[in-house]
Amino acid sequence: MDDIIYTLDPEGDVILVLHNVPENLPGSMWDIDASTLTGFSDLSMHSEVVSEPPPDIGNMEEESEIVEVDHTDDIDKPAESSRNHEHVEQHLQIRASSKHLTLACPQFKRTLQHGFQEGNELKSKGYLTIPVQDWPALPFLILIMIIHGRTRTVPREVSLERLAEIALLVDYYECYEAVEVFSEMWINALAEIPFASVSDAEKWLFVSWVFQQNTIFETSSKYLQLRYRTNLATIQFPFPSSVRDAINMARENAIEMVIECMHDQLSRLQSSTIQCSYECDCMLLGALTKQMCQMEVLSPRPISDFPGMSFTGLVNECRKMEYPQWYSQKGKRAHSCGLSSSLTTQLESLEHLLTGLDISSFVQLRRPGDLK
Repeated sequence: MDDIIYTLDPEGDVILVLHNVPENLPGSMWDIDASTLTGFSDLSMHSEVVSEPPPDIGNMEEESEIVEVDHTDDIDKPAESSRNHEHVEQHLQIRASSKHLTLACPQFKRTLQHGFQEGNELKSKGYLTIPVQDWPALPFLILIMIIHGRTRTVPREVSLERLAEIALLVDYYECYEAVEVFSEMWINALAEIPFASVSDAEKWLFVSWVFQQNTIFETSSKYLQLRYRTNLATIQFPFPSSVRDAINMARENAIEMVIECMHDQLSRLQSSTIQCSYECDCMLLGALTKQMCQMEVLSPRPISDFPGMSFTGLVNECRKMEYPQWYSQKGKRAHSCGLSSSLTTQLESLEHLLTGLDISSFVQLRRPGDLK
């Protein structure tokens, strides 16, 4: 299958080549509509880069969007054609303007400047072919269309997955200002949807970091402080290490305080000072010891990054702690002391300590060109 060609600038001097593009991508740029670009896609999808000779820009027709393919020989060899079709990658060539790219994207400006291989080739030949590595095709196409002012078919709403993909591109190419109007539109359309999972919160944290949305940054970081079960180093997005460290520290400190509350309660019940009565203390001590063992927080006492534990998970287990019901010799009603009630007040105060991160505390980590 021959390459699909989208001409964003008829006089463009840069050909951007994307590999493994979706099969349903229209052959002509003019057949694209917003629905083509809004679908869900896999953040882990990467394209394999294969070097190919550049198209002859001087002979490229300005109105041509796709090269016609002659399938005459396929009629006599259907089986061979079918086998070959399964292994043929579809490529997209985007004819773009180095002027647009360098004005909008500092990353392209550095790459195409004189003294770099790409910049020298562009100056000497008058055109340049750039294989686009690692980026899914549709988010990249959205970004390049915005940069070139071809915004009529750019979607006004996208999925969170697609928004996170675009944010990765914007962060890499540093074209924050170029997409600002659209990013605000996309974020506003999704912002009222509550987090459904830790994965959603990770995406929102990165989106809010890239587009400097403080409220969302605060709420998504708090969600991760409360519910993350591992170290934030595992997250796939390129956050500054200080953002990761701040969330990790808050999560670990909060979990440590929950465990400390349980051990304090255990120490009081073990002490010679009677908390309620000898019988009550003994029953609660046994119940608390048993359930702390089940939660794996008794011995050895967990330390470090608490793998597999979240603050919210531990708090919920504390609130659901069971305790034996018993009756005194004279009483007809069950004894009222329990485990969860004695921890509830302490746990609620701990939960209020997790407030999320303020993006202004990390704003100095942005590159100078990122800030207004």
